[in-house]
Amino acid sequence: DYAWKASPYENMYKMGGGSQTEYVTFRTMSELSPGWINPGMPAMNIAKKTADSVAIQLHENVSAAWFSDIEDIMGAV
Repeated sequence: DYAWKASPYENMYKMGGGSQTEYVTFRTMSELSPGWINPGMPAMNIAKKTADSVAIQLHENVSAAWFSDIEDIMGAV
């Protein structure tokens, strides 16, 4: 069996209460630290690119299915 030399929660702070409790740590900053603010990156617009890339094929598939259904209905009359 493994025995902790120190508590696994050492240097952690308990936040919240009841069933919403979590343990967090805080990072020590110095004058030489780059800071917390991240400049981020440009948006990749993944959803728009995906929608644009499948829009034509989706339109063709729906149209083909619609015409197939109409032919089935007209043939059944």
